[in-house]
Amino acid sequence: MNPQPPALRIVYLNSLLSGGGTDDQCVKIAGELHRLGQGVVLAGPGGSVFQTTIDQLGLPFVDTGARSKAAFVLRAARVIRREGAQIVHGHHGRDLWPTVLAARLSGVRPKIVLTRHMAKSPGSWAGRNLLLGRCDALIAVSHFVAKVLCQGDADPASPEAERHCRPPMRGDFSKIHVIHGGIDTNRFCPMDASATRSALGLAAGDYAFGVVGGFDFPRGKGQREFLRAAAIAAAKVPRARFLIVGQGRMEPILREDISSLGLEGKAWLTGQRSNMPEVMNALDCLVHPQIGTEALGLVVCEAQACGKPIIASALDGIPEAFAPRRHGCLVTPESIEELAQAMVRQVGVPPLSAEDAEHLHRWVERNFSLGVAAARHLLFYLALLARGRRADQGPIKAAQLTAAQRVAARSKIARDFFWVPSGCVAGLGTLKGLGVARNKVRGDFGSKPLYVTFARMGKVVGDVHLAATADDIVFGDLQGLHGVEDPSSHWSLQRFRYRRRAYLAGASFLLAAGAADNYYHWLFDSLPRVQLLQKAAVSLAGIDHILLGQVVRPFHEATLDALRIPCSKILRCSKSQVLQCGTLVLASAPAPPIVFPPWVIEFLRESFLPLAGPAGPKQKIFVSRRGERRRLTNQMEVETWLAARGFKTVYMEDMAFAAQIACFANASAIVAIHGAALANLVFASAGTPLIELVGPTFINHCYAKLAAAMSVKYTQVLGALTAQPRKRPEEDDFAAPIPALREALDKAGA
Repeated sequence: MNPQPPALRIVYLNSLLSGGGTDDQCVKIAGELHRLGQGVVLAGPGGSVFQTTIDQLGLPFVDTGARSKAAFVLRAARVIRREGAQIVHGHHGRDLWPTVLAARLSGVRPKIVLTRHMAKSPGSWAGRNLLLGRCDALIAVSHFVAKVLCQGDADPASPEAERHCRPPMRGDFSKIHVIHGGIDTNRFCPMDASATRSALGLAAGDYAFGVVGGFDFPRGKGQREFLRAAAIAAAKVPRARFLIVGQGRMEPILREDISSLGLEGKAWLTGQRSNMPEVMNALDCLVHPQIGTEALGLVVCEAQACGKPIIASALDGIPEAFAPRRHGCLVTPESIEELAQAMVRQVGVPPLSAEDAEHLHRWVERNFSLGVAAARHLLFYLALLARGRRADQGPIKAAQLTAAQRVAARSKIARDFFWVPSGCVAGLGTLKGLGVARNKVRGDFGSKPLYVTFARMGKVVGDVHLAATADDIVFGDLQGLHGVEDPSSHWSLQRFRYRRRAYLAGASFLLAAGAADNYYHWLFDSLPRVQLLQKAAVSLAGIDHILLGQVVRPFHEATLDALRIPCSKILRCSKSQVLQCGTLVLASAPAPPIVFPPWVIEFLRESFLPLAGPAGPKQKIFVSRRGERRRLTNQMEVETWLAARGFKTVYMEDMAFAAQIACFANASAIVAIHGAALANLVFASAGTPLIELVGPTFINHCYAKLAAAMSVKYTQVLGALTAQPRKRPEEDDFAAPIPALREALDKAGA
């Protein structure tokens, strides 16, 4: 029998279900959680516009009646009590306090989760000042919303009164978490829309811009501004057409604008459409000229999922949905001239190729699909339920279990919530008697043999920190134990932490190394496992899930896109979880720590160097760092001095993955502060001079060894400690001595 964990008991509360974006997210995320096997019940008024959707999803629903708030609270409390809910989740602004009251009245003490779908704090004094103290968590649908809730926001120059001052909340801001919303990427995808274009009144050769959204007073979604910009663009691009998709009370005004601006036959209202995926594909470019407030802007995601370029206001949370910034542009809110110029430019841009459209769809699928949103909610619920159950006992040096672990090992109930190892093997080469199959990878990998291993019912413990067999025997020299001489006595095996068990059917490949949220470890310890999988004749097509860590980094997405890793297979693990897989596929660590085999370098360069494009002009670069640790205390002095010698200061944190590759590939000389950005040295040319600036309290030789493997001319310049040492030596700030730097550059001829 599969060890399927019990489903969570979750109650979603919604007193409206009247058809807005908040209702749509509430219903569809609840439906997706239900599809994932969770015990979700939606409570709200029956007979709403969402009733058909609720029925189609098979989502358990309780009609609370369209009555007063007091009646809603009492009925919701009964539902929570009857279901024995562990999580109660309210979405609407009007449901924040009713959710809290219903949970309290239920008597079952569930965790109270609220979501803020608007780019402003609650309107009432009590909501802003007391609500955080009465709930267990408050989810913001974007980082901008979280910023408003924690810090507030002021834009006194805006003509929109609601933007003048958005005050923050008060309370424990650690309860505020960001989980983006999601769209149905199975429906919103690239497709042929010729018939829909004809139905919308578009002729062959027309270039169709479209605004999608309601247009109620006072200003809708910026439709009037769109028409004013359209009048300018139409004079320059006669074949441009301008569609307004949606409905609202501003319709007479918009029709009058079309007439007065001379846009008859060039701009029109299409009315509300039920076939929105086809409509999105019928457009050549989506325009989202929002002028009020916008928490995220999922309509942008819908268009991108269909492979369409976007022109949108750089307002509030919209840039988070527009993250790729490769197809379309962001414009200043309410700038008619800038919007018109952007539309004129866009007409001259060739449409996305089928490959680019698919890449864009995959990016949306990986970041903004309903499945991803529901999975993030589920992981969040699990972490929230785990919080406060049992404190971590901290690392111990003894080679035996702690007393708490021994108690948990003897209790069947405790084993469901607290993971305890039963042993440890040295590595994937020592698996005799464990019932684990393996393939030895064929190829020239040096003296150490490498393996791809198949562990039936294998486990991933925490945030990809440990991997174990079905019997909880830990694989050494892998994940957090990579390079550890005696893994059986490592502190991570004696860690006693609440970890709820979860089950994942099918074959799951553990791609992420133990520290894969770090760029260096992602490049050198994680991604080469893909090559090992291929060399072991294991097809990615036979892998159901690809496991990554909990922390999301932009370079994860960029590299996986380049490797054509299907985003639908990616699943992120959680610190508070033991994930048991039908079959866990493991690959050996590519090499010992700070060893760079030729096959790893060859794989990285062949896979990613083409992203840099044609060779550009050579330049000298100074790779600096942002952040609050390992800073140069004489940064300005060093930067000014290097600029005089022709060096350009660059920050890898500000660059896309492809831009980082190009920067190092075209570098004629490199000066860099020690840090993960220097992993890009793998893309540099042989013979390039590298001067690495290191602090006196933390000297790591990894980049000296990488430079040797790359035939790069390496020099280390040792800095001086200029401030009180920090708790961790690798975080110490230091000053770089200019004389030593001058000497190193002179010797290198740079």
